[in-house]
Amino acid sequence: MGFIKDIPPLKGDNYTEWKKKIDLAFVLAEVDWVVTTPCPTEPVAPVRETDEAESAWQNRQRDHAPKQMAYDLEHRKWVIANKKCMAVLKNTVEPSIAGSIPECDTGSVLWLFKDICNSADKADDDREVFWRRQWHWHKRAHTKDESYELKA
Repeated sequence: MGFIKDIPPLKGDNYTEWKKKIDLAFVLAEVDWVVTTPCPTEPVAPVRETDEAESAWQNRQRDHAPKQMAYDLEHRKWVIANKKCMAVLKNTVEPSIAGSIPECDTGSVLWLFKDICNSADKADDDREVFWRRQWHWHKRAHTKDESYELKA
């Protein structure tokens, strides 16, 4: 990912140029899919019924194992790709902005940046305070969408 040095730092007024370079960087690194793909959801583990026969329980456990393994693999792949994308994002924005980026998925941060960069005059606000305020506003505005929730 040596091409990161060619991405201009996001300042607010250069969002379009910055976003094009970010998109290219993600495509070249083959992690662009994480922007539009939500984090995989873990399958519900089977719970043994009180009157369930041992053989039936073992069958249900055996049926669940491939689903859990597929989830584990996809989840790990998604987490690694998201971590790479977030590292690129945090290192291609002004330092005052980078400190206020929450830990969440890449798609949410890109939408946040788009909303903020298209918002009204920000010149009077302290940058970090402004970005934190915008993040909380953005999170409230999109509470029905899981991808906008902060990860613990």
